[in-house]
Amino acid sequence: MKLTENKITNLITIFPLILIPLVILIIILLITKENKTNYEKTLHKIELNLIISKNKEIKLKIDGLTDLIEYQNSILEKKLKNKVKDRVTSAHKVASKLYELHKGKRTTKEIQSLIKETLRPLLWNKGESYIWILNTKGEFQLAPKYLRHLEGTSIINFQDATKRYIFKKKLIL
Repeated sequence: MKLTENKITNLITIFPLILIPLVILIIILLITKENKTNYEKTLHKIELNLIISKNKEIKLKIDGLTDLIEYQNSILEKKLKNKVKDRVTSAHKVASKLYELHKGKRTTKEIQSLIKETLRPLLWNKGESYIWILNTKGEFQLAPKYLRHLEGTSIINFQDATKRYIFKKKLIL
């Protein structure tokens, strides 16, 4: 009996020495696991916030650049419209002056031919811009070199790539 009591006493003495460190170790492992999980969640939230912040920053930059491009395009468009208007005005002045100089001295056909041949060489932008004339029926009176074969024919039903009638809108019929 004494041996068994001795074993029980030893067991009671040793058991807390083993159990307490084991419980502490389990608690430490649980706390460590919880801290790691919280760390990963926090890191994920920080990454998401950083991504959202960078996306907003990039969007603001893109919006700013888009606004700048639109502004520059509007300025260029105004300049281009003014250039075209000036060129058309100059061509009209030349044609009017030729008409006034030759009316009564030459036939209408001769004056028209003189005007066309006077305006035909007017080219800008390395030949990409030129003077062209349509009458109110949509017939080419003066065409650029590559469309000269269309002079005298109507292009009133010409459509652009989006199937819009370009000249019908512009001509007063």
